[in-house]
Amino acid sequence: MEVTWQGIAAGREDGDSPLVHDQLVGAPALGVCGHQQGEEHVSVDIRWGEAVPTLLGYPTFHMSDNEHTVDRLAGDWKIVQLQRGHRHTTDDLLTAWVGLKVAPGAKRLLDLGSGVGSIGLLGLFHRPEATLTSVELQEVSIECCRMTVAQNRVEDRVELRHEDLRDFDCDQRFDLITGNPPYVPVDRGARSPHPQRAAARLELNGDVYDWAATAARHLAPRGRFVLCHAAADPRPERAIAEVGLELLGRLEVTFREGNDAMIAIRVAGHGEHCELGALQIRSADGSWTEAWREVRRELAIDPG
Repeated sequence: MEVTWQGIAAGREDGDSPLVHDQLVGAPALGVCGHQQGEEHVSVDIRWGEAVPTLLGYPTFHMSDNEHTVDRLAGDWKIVQLQRGHRHTTDDLLTAWVGLKVAPGAKRLLDLGSGVGSIGLLGLFHRPEATLTSVELQEVSIECCRMTVAQNRVEDRVELRHEDLRDFDCDQRFDLITGNPPYVPVDRGARSPHPQRAAARLELNGDVYDWAATAARHLAPRGRFVLCHAAADPRPERAIAEVGLELLGRLEVTFREGNDAMIAIRVAGHGEHCELGALQIRSADGSWTEAWREVRRELAIDPG
C-alpha cells in the first residue's frame, strides 16, 4: 500500500521514493509510515493536530508547506526534508552509488547544488574518513541540510556553503564531485509554485555547463566528477568536453521495463574508463528489480 499525505505522494512523484517516514520535527515519534509494493494506493486527509489514526498500521497526517519530516537516509542516519518541498529521489541515490563505485578511496567530497544534501551525505556515511563540502543556494534547502548534519552528529566532517555554485571557489581540490542539476530550461517547463521544487526542476540558477565548469576548477588530478542528467540530453557530454574533462563512463537508467532510459549518470575526469552499463528500476508489473534492490542494500537503505 502506498499512502499519500493530503494527495501529495510521500516522496518522488513517479513512486520510486526510497523514503520511510518515522518521525516529525517538533512532534513525538509516530511509528513508521511509508509504502509497500503490490497493494492498493490509499489517499487519506487527516488534519494536523487531530489524534493520529492508523490505516493498516500506517499513521497519516495533513501537513503544511513548511512542515519537516525526518526520514531514513542510510543505516541509522536520517535526513530532514520539507514534506511538500523537493525531496531526495532515486536520481540522488544512483548518483551517490555511482560515485562510491568509481571513487572508492575518495576522502574529500564536494556536492554541487546539494539541495537537502542526500548525495553528499550518502557518500559521507559510506566513507567514515571523508569530509564533505556542500554548496547550495536556496536557504530552505541549506537549513534542511544543517538540521540533517546536526541530527547525525557530523558537524565536524561537513562544511555547508550557502552560495551560488557558479561563484564557488576554494583552494581545496576534491577526489569526488557530485551533482544532480535541474534538467529543464526555463522556457520549456511548467514552474512549480513551490520555489524549492521549481529550482530543482528548472534551470533557474544555472545549467549543466555551470556544474561542469565549477567541477573542473575543483577536481583533483585523479578525481571523478559524477553527474546525473536527462539521458536524451546531449548537453552534459558537451559540457564535460568544453571544460577539458573526459567522459569516462555512463550508466543508463530505465525506470520501468519497456520504457526508454530517463536519466543517465555520467562519470568524468582523466584516466581509466569504467563500464557502467544500464540499470532498470522496475519490472513490467511494477515490482522492483533485483538489481535495484541490490543497489539499495549496498547503500544501506534496506537491510542486507
